[in-house]
Amino acid sequence: MTVSKQHRILIININTETTVGTFYLFKKANCVVDTFSPKIAFLLKNKYCDHWFEPTNIDCFVAELKAHADVIQYDWIVPANDATIRFLNKSIQDDNFFQKVLPLSKSDNRALLGSRSYAINTVY
Repeated sequence: MTVSKQHRILIININTETTVGTFYLFKKANCVVDTFSPKIAFLLKNKYCDHWFEPTNIDCFVAELKAHADVIQYDWIVPANDATIRFLNKSIQDDNFFQKVLPLSKSDNRALLGSRSYAINTVY
């Protein structure tokens, strides 16, 4: 019998606009599901998120996310929604870290990321 590796996922969210569906799918696939986000009530009360990491505030978000991702090795880092993609696209200056969070085959396509997102409404 072959034992498969349990993948570790980090779901990133800058605001409270997200659904439990993403967490459920990864959990159903037998992944360890972590989140890096402000306090979101449903995350604190469900069984689909294994570990929750809260950033200090929006100004420290990217620096704390990078420090966190340097310590814990994730198989996948998944932005939770368009607002998060747009925020990360605007905020991440380090190209290597950007490729880790939002991998693109052509960096010219970076301008398209989060282009459909609405205004960012944070909880900070």
